[in-house]
Amino acid sequence: MATLNGQMEVFWKKFGALIDSGVALLKALNVLAAEAPEGRMKEMINKVRKEIASGKTFGDALKNQPEYFPVMVVAMAENGETRGYLEQAALKIANGYKDGIFKADAGAQGETVKEKAEKVEVEQPGIVRITGSMIEDAFKKRASDIHLERMEKRGRIRYRIDGVLKESANPPSLELYDKIVSRIKIMAGMDVAEKRLPQDGRIMIEIAGKKLDLRVSTSPCIFGESVVVRILDKASAFVGLEEPWALYSGRILT
Repeated sequence: MATLNGQMEVFWKKFGALIDSGVALLKALNVLAAEAPEGRMKEMINKVRKEIASGKTFGDALKNQPEYFPVMVVAMAENGETRGYLEQAALKIANGYKDGIFKADAGAQGETVKEKAEKVEVEQPGIVRITGSMIEDAFKKRASDIHLERMEKRGRIRYRIDGVLKESANPPSLELYDKIVSRIKIMAGMDVAEKRLPQDGRIMIEIAGKKLDLRVSTSPCIFGESVVVRILDKASAFVGLEEPWALYSGRILT
């Protein structure tokens, strides 16, 4: 999964490479803003470049976004800018994010208005219930995987049962499909706004007294984004064959 720290590492590496090749600071930020996908990173870069365009120094522009740039990062960038080795400072900063020395923590402050609206929408009771019912249904059918695919005109949900993919009888509309996917990504701790890169996440839930470990993987596809949810019940290896799965009755914890 492309974490925020990982994205910051890539940003600083690219920024340093552009500066090292002789590209002016503001132009380098323009290039990075143009290639960044819609979301927190693009907003962050645009804020920095606008402040620099208004006459502020690079260091001052970074100070105004402490959720992305810790004090040490600002100090290193300012020192590199004033002493003329910003490209070297950028590489050191990138390594700092990679090694976990620096931590970007945008949290709610770094979310775009669109992301906030999406989160509110997919956390509505209806979407939570539909997503939970889908997982419960897969559990009752003893499915090992749930496959969600975005088709041209509708979504498709399939369960892998005894090695065979069986399609759900009630395929969701594209609008509903996107909300289900967003809900799953939130539950798995993924970046909801990131749809162009693969991500991996994990959901720990309990159904009918059984603790399940859901391994979630997303990947871009022709018509949008697909998701695979692998259902792991570690306790099942120690359960006798006489246990009646058909007697399942319970609720998913959300």
